[in-house]
Amino acid sequence: MPKKVIVLLAAIAACLLIAAGMVTYVLTNPRLPAASNNNRQTIATTPSATSRTSNLNDSTTSTKTPQTNFPSHTADFTVKAMLENRAGQNEELTLQVTQGKVCQSRDNGQPQRQQMSLAAGISVTFTRVYACSGSYQDGKLSYSETVLSEVVEGSGGTGLLNTVKWRCEANGEYVYAQLDGTFSSQRAVAGNYTWNSAPAYTCDAAVAMPSVLPSGRSGTGKWTGEVAS
Repeated sequence: MPKKVIVLLAAIAACLLIAAGMVTYVLTNPRLPAASNNNRQTIATTPSATSRTSNLNDSTTSTKTPQTNFPSHTADFTVKAMLENRAGQNEELTLQVTQGKVCQSRDNGQPQRQQMSLAAGISVTFTRVYACSGSYQDGKLSYSETVLSEVVEGSGGTGLLNTVKWRCEANGEYVYAQLDGTFSSQRAVAGNYTWNSAPAYTCDAAVAMPSVLPSGRSGTGKWTGEVAS
């Protein structure tokens, strides 16, 4: 075989080997197609600026606290309540709302003394022991106060000399006041109430029961209140 032909065949064989090697490298090297696939995936899954803004707005909207026309049931606050025309006069109660429960500070099982002027200008002293029950939830307030014991001391009265002192005790416990109310705003509340006095008293043997005692009286009325600042 001529020498030139041999050289030509050798060159062709070398080119074929080089081409086969390049094909093998491309097929066995995963980095080139993987990078291309990653690029395509990044383009497809990256959210647009508009989409991110929309999602942020949706999240912000969903976390807003709705406005209400009454205090939260988890809040602690004080209500100044005015009972209109209770036994002929207005009476103020201070209601304390704590963790959804409603009471007054005097509802502690300890004797509470109160001086009052009754009919004919007679001054008497009431000593009462109070207990309470009450609740507040979603703008609705209820409160009930019970007198566990009551002692009334004074002097004089119809048929008695002003110098005659007397002492009377209520015959058992009784519900002193019951209130129900609804808030119309974050601060204002109003509703109805009922009140009672002791059904009956037992007095010292030396005197008859003074007529000034509010025995067996009861009534209803309206009340208004405001959350103290």
